[in-house]
Amino acid sequence: MSNKHDAQELERQADAILAAAEAEETPSEPAPPRVMTDEEAKKAGIIRLDDKQVAALPAASWLINNEKLRELLAKSKKRGKLESAELMDAVDDLNLEGEQMDQLYDSLEALNIDISAEEDLLAELPEEEREIAAAEALEYEKAKRELAGKNAEIDRRSKIANLYCKAFEKAIMLEVSEENVRIWTDCCRMRENEIADNAKEAREIAGYFIEIAEIIEDKILPSGYFEEEGDDDDDVEYLGFTE
Repeated sequence: MSNKHDAQELERQADAILAAAEAEETPSEPAPPRVMTDEEAKKAGIIRLDDKQVAALPAASWLINNEKLRELLAKSKKRGKLESAELMDAVDDLNLEGEQMDQLYDSLEALNIDISAEEDLLAELPEEEREIAAAEALEYEKAKRELAGKNAEIDRRSKIANLYCKAFEKAIMLEVSEENVRIWTDCCRMRENEIADNAKEAREIAGYFIEIAEIIEDKILPSGYFEEEGDDDDDVEYLGFTE
């Protein structure tokens, strides 16, 4: 009995030692660095864009919490230019989305900061090739900005499409009948004013779907897509696209 107890105790101690070792090896996630106030930055001798300057920029919402980039932009503002390599190094770990990159480029423009190719690389080129290389670097930056803008537009269009799909999916799920409407109002314990408000909202929502239908019929589908056969409404037939 004693041997069994000793074995269990040794096993418990071993488990405890292993758990403690794993806890020591598992790195804890560092807390996000605290952003200094303008006064603290000034006392520390740090040159950066102050809060007021950042607030006026298109990228203010996320730039305000990035000390490294604020310092880089302050130095670049003083020089009037920023090397493209410096910019790429600064944003490499930020995983910025297309819209955020567009905001960053707009902020550089607002600060009158020109993006230039690496001067050391240009200096190594023959004089007749420097202008060509500088122009190509500028075109490259423009292309990146255009791509970021296109990505932002794709994101915007995707959100709109998803919103419309969800609206139609939910509307189609409704089985409209007096019984179901009464169940809805009774179970939700609606007062008369709430029922009246919901009736108004239902008509407004119906109006949105009617507008959608009119846009589809008048602007998107080809003319004459819907054709009627006979005078009876039951005889309406959707014939499809006409050649």
